[in-house]
Amino acid sequence: MISDHPCPDFSGLCRRPVLHCELVGGGRDGRVYRVECADGTLYAVKQHFQDPRARRDRMKTELLGLQFLAARRESGVPAVLAMDRERGALLLSHVAGGPVIQPDAAAADQAADFLGRLWRYSRIIEDGWEWLALKPAPDVYFSASGVMGGVRDRLSRLRRVPPSALLGEELAAFVEERLVPALDVWKQHCADRLDAAGVDFGAEIPRASQLLCSTDFGFRNAIRAESGKIHFVDFECFGWNDPARVLCDFALQPDRGLPVELLGRFLDRCRAHFAAGPVLDARCRALFPLFGLKWCCLLLKAFLPGDDDRRSRALDVVIDPRERRAARLAAAGALLDSLPARLERIEALLS
Repeated sequence: MISDHPCPDFSGLCRRPVLHCELVGGGRDGRVYRVECADGTLYAVKQHFQDPRARRDRMKTELLGLQFLAARRESGVPAVLAMDRERGALLLSHVAGGPVIQPDAAAADQAADFLGRLWRYSRIIEDGWEWLALKPAPDVYFSASGVMGGVRDRLSRLRRVPPSALLGEELAAFVEERLVPALDVWKQHCADRLDAAGVDFGAEIPRASQLLCSTDFGFRNAIRAESGKIHFVDFECFGWNDPARVLCDFALQPDRGLPVELLGRFLDRCRAHFAAGPVLDARCRALFPLFGLKWCCLLLKAFLPGDDDRRSRALDVVIDPRERRAARLAAAGALLDSLPARLERIEALLS
């Protein structure tokens, strides 16, 4: 339990009296509750924040993604049991277990095998089903030029933070003196590597090479059951994705990532599932630093208007904005410093 937040009454959604409810997780865009009913049945309820100005319906995306996976009898994700559109809530099957704090070899293999199954599912989309409406996952670009543009857009948003904002001068110095020059360097790296591999910088990969997967796939959105089985959760960012991005993001995620000694094992297993050839390997090597810069920008979202308020509302905790922004600046700097060594490691693993 992460807070003493008063839970909504989910008796109607569960269709039975609720004995106990507790908030067990949340982020900027929703909350997750553990619900125990009077008859002993356990459920999870995912309640999405609903903003009429939002360009994307997160609950519909998650519902569609989980229905798509259920139709393929995928057992490594929650099952949708009911929904409450008015409150933006999904009633989900409950998984007894805990977070994957220290991923091991078994966890690495299960993550790779789950991606392998997603790859197979992505190849067998039947005509006439609603999930044909699944769109590209948010913030996904299928060409190197698109990835480059996405990083530039994120930098532009950070540049609009006024120097008068809390730690605004420190942010501006970091963006102008470190991130912008790094983008120029890594753009050239990407262009050179793709050119050497005969891959067009502006060409999008075809649908046949894309993968249906969440943009935030990783162990931070996973539960290890008592049996040891890993269940992957949080599909509100599900959609068509770039396998190169999925692999690079998995290697770059700042928390709950794989130890170095297991990363190669994970990549090799994924590449076997994807029947990966030289093009995917070349794109991973070329795009890895750009995805690293994207992660730097993601860490700095703490400076964007409303971010602290949304996170505080989600978790019902008081967040010290100065402490959080300083920590994110330090984390972004450490990630930026580590990119050359991380790239060298990825290149060695993909050689």
